[in-house]
Amino acid sequence: KNICLIPGLAFDRRVFQKLDLSPHELQFLDWEEPLGDEPLGAYAERVSKKIVRNALPLVLVGHSFGGVLAQEIGALVGAEKVVLISSIKSRRGGPTLFLVLGAFRV
Repeated sequence: KNICLIPGLAFDRRVFQKLDLSPHELQFLDWEEPLGDEPLGAYAERVSKKIVRNALPLVLVGHSFGGVLAQEIGALVGAEKVVLISSIKSRRGGPTLFLVLGAFRV
């Protein structure tokens, strides 16, 4: 399988260093600087173009906010699986404080 690992914000690929995913092909997707008020969907589309695709099925693994991004990218590229580590499946899965802060665009 082709496995693409997406760390959370303020993390890098070292967050996955204890995972043994051999013999799969691994690719690490680093965060890009957002373009102004770029919506998450547009950001995911732009970042998804960095994924090296091959004949193998694509699995996305996202940690924390990287899991949210992995879900967005997975819907765009048709990933076989999306694995979440310390992440949420939807807006309702997050803490209530996040919803309140989001209402005020914090």
